[in-house]
Amino acid sequence: MADHVFEPDTKYPWFCGRCGYGERERLMHRKTAQESITQKPSPWPLMGYAPGKYWHRACSACGDSYDGDKYSWHCLPCAVRAANAEMEMPRRSGREG
Repeated sequence: MADHVFEPDTKYPWFCGRCGYGERERLMHRKTAQESITQKPSPWPLMGYAPGKYWHRACSACGDSYDGDKYSWHCLPCAVRAANAEMEMPRRSGREG
């Protein structure tokens, strides 16, 4: 879908000269190399938690209530604990023997 970088039109510079879409229409335009370098990866979702404004009655790990994303099932402290525990676990190779 995104086959070209945004090129401003000569008459209407807020539209692309190649496709006619606006500059912020990311589905139509590829990111430039500079945009790809400066964009930070998002850490969410993290082990069942993502920030949000939904009140949850109970975390599935500790049972405390918390605010989070609509589909999250862990509170932030439990998600951090789970992520740290996963990082400390030794990795297994596909071959055992």
